[in-house]
Amino acid sequence: MNCLHMLPQLRKLETQFADELVVIGVHSAKFPEERLTANIREAIRRHGVTHPVVNDAEMAVWRMYGVYAWPTLVLIDPEGRYVGHHAGEVSAEQLAPVIERLVAEFEARGTLVRRPVELELEPPPATLLAYPGKLLPDARGERLFIADTNHHRIVVVRLDADGRAGEVEELIGRGVPGMDDGPFEQATFNHPQGLALLDDTLYVADAENHAIRALHLPSRTVRRVAGTGRLGWHPQRGPGLHVDLNSPWDLAVAQGKLFIAMAGRHQIWVFDPDSGEVAPFAGSGREDLVDGPPHRACFAQPSGLAADGHALYVADSETSSVRRVSLEDGRVETLVGVGLFDFGDVDGRGRAVRLQHPLGVTWAHGRLYVADTYNHKVKVLDPASLEVRTWLGSGRPGWQDGVGRAVRLYEPGDVKACGDLLYIADTNNHAVRVADVRTGQVSTLLIRGLERLTPPAPAEEQRAPAVRLAEGAGRLLVRLELPRGVRPVPEAPPWAEVRAADERVVRPLRSRCDFSQEGEGEIALETRAGHTEIEMVLHVYACAKAGRALCAFRRLRLRVPVHVGAGGGHEARVSVPVSFPGVWGNDDDDGAQFPSDEESR
Repeated sequence: MNCLHMLPQLRKLETQFADELVVIGVHSAKFPEERLTANIREAIRRHGVTHPVVNDAEMAVWRMYGVYAWPTLVLIDPEGRYVGHHAGEVSAEQLAPVIERLVAEFEARGTLVRRPVELELEPPPATLLAYPGKLLPDARGERLFIADTNHHRIVVVRLDADGRAGEVEELIGRGVPGMDDGPFEQATFNHPQGLALLDDTLYVADAENHAIRALHLPSRTVRRVAGTGRLGWHPQRGPGLHVDLNSPWDLAVAQGKLFIAMAGRHQIWVFDPDSGEVAPFAGSGREDLVDGPPHRACFAQPSGLAADGHALYVADSETSSVRRVSLEDGRVETLVGVGLFDFGDVDGRGRAVRLQHPLGVTWAHGRLYVADTYNHKVKVLDPASLEVRTWLGSGRPGWQDGVGRAVRLYEPGDVKACGDLLYIADTNNHAVRVADVRTGQVSTLLIRGLERLTPPAPAEEQRAPAVRLAEGAGRLLVRLELPRGVRPVPEAPPWAEVRAADERVVRPLRSRCDFSQEGEGEIALETRAGHTEIEMVLHVYACAKAGRALCAFRRLRLRVPVHVGAGGGHEARVSVPVSFPGVWGNDDDDGAQFPSDEESR
C-alpha cells in the first residue's frame, strides 16, 4: 500500500520534469505470486503504471542498492552515479527541489540530455468490467452491486431468480477518474473498492480519492460523507468531511454503523451516518500482527471486512491472516495467520494454516469464506475450531468453471454471500463468478445488457485495401474476423455506423449496418464514377464461446477506399480483423495471459 501511495507522487514528478527525469520501477516482491512476470503485468495495468518496471524476482537490485524497506526511492545522476535514497513515503513537493538542483548542476556540466524516453505501453484491457475489486448482493438477492474498479464506476445488476445471471440496471459514475458529486450520470470515482448498503444508501470506499461516498438510490445522487480527497498521514477523529482518510478498501455495516478497512493506515475505522463523525475503531496504526485491546492491536493493510452481528472479521492482507474484532469493545484476536513474513498455501488448523495475501472475507451459515487472493482460491474457515480448508480453486491462475478444486480463478479480490450463493470478484479475469455453497458448483455470472457497459474509449482506426465497384447499384460485404474461440454476443450483435466521404460517388442506403452471429454484414450502395471512401465505426461485443464467461468490447473506425468505374463489379468484400488487446489474441483459444505452469511452480 505504501508503494501504491507513491504512484501519484511519481506521476506528478514525471509531468513536472518530463524532459529531465526518467522513472524506472524495480519490483522486488515479498510474496511468491508477485514474482511472476504475468502477475506483475496485470498489476502494472491495474494501477495505471506508465513507466518501465524491472522484475527483480531474485532481489538482486534490492541488494545492490542496500534497500531494506518498501518503498525506497533511489536517485541516479545523468552520469550514472548514485546520488542518494529515501526509504518510505515522500511527497512530490519534497522531492522536486532535489531534482531541480540536480537538473541545474548537470545542465551546467553539459551532461544532461533533455530527451523523453519513448515507450510503447500495453493497452488497457477492452473488457466490459475492468479489474472488479469488490461487490455486494443486497439482502434479498435481487441486485448485485459491482465495483468496476478500473472503469471508475459502480455497476448495478438486477439478478434473475436463480442469482446466476442478470440485466444491467444502472451505471453509477461517468467512467473517468475524479471526485464529482451529483447525479449518477455526472458523478466520478477513482478506483472504487468496498461497498455496503444501509437502508436506501449504498456506501462506497472510493480508495484512490481517500473518501467515503454515499449513493442515495431513490434520488440517484452521490455525495461525499467522509474524507477530504487528501491522503491522511495521521489518525484523527471528527466530522467526516474534514478528516483525511488513507486508502479505504472495504466496508461493512454493523449495529447501524459503517466500519471501514483503512488499508493505508493499518486500522479499522467507524463512520456514524447519523452524526457524520468518523474515527479509528481498532488498531494502533503500526503495521504488524498484534492482538489485544484496540489501541494496542496492530493490523497490516486490512483489505476485507465481514460482520456477524457480534464481531467484525478482517482479511488482513499483509500478514496473510484473518482477524476478529469485537464490536463491543474493539478487542482484536487472530483466527489464522502468524506474521508479516509467514505465508503460503497450507490448509489445517490455527497457527499451522498459511494464506497468501487474502483480500476478501464473508460470513455465511456460521462459517467464513476467504478470498485467498494470491493462491487463486476461496477457502472456508470454521471460527470455532479454526480449521481452514480449500473449497474452490486449484491454486493455478486461470479461468475455469466447475466444482471445488477443479475451478480456476485469477487473484480473486472479494467474496460476498447471499443465501446459498457466494459471489466472487474474479479480479484479474475481469468477471464475477457465482458459487453454490451447498455443492461447490461455480459458474460465471452472465450479464445481459452488455452494450450499457461499453467503456469510454476512442475508436482505433484501420484502413482496408481499396475495393472496385461498377456504377449503379452495389453492395459491400463486410466480414469480422474474431479471435478463435470468440463469438459475438447474441443479445448485442455487432453493428456499424456507416457514411461516405463523398455521397455523390457512393451513397449508403442506410446509415447503420447490422451483423449476423457469424460476423457478416452487408451495406447496400448507390454508386457513380469516381473515388471516395466509406467510413464505418464498428461496435463489437464478444464473449468466449466456452460458457460466455469472458466478454469484451471493441470500437473500430474502418476506412475503405472505393473506386467506382470500369473494371468494377456490383459486389465487393472486406475482411476486418478484430483484436481485443489484453483480452484475446487472434490465435488464442481462450486469450488467457496467465502465468505458465512452470512459472507457477
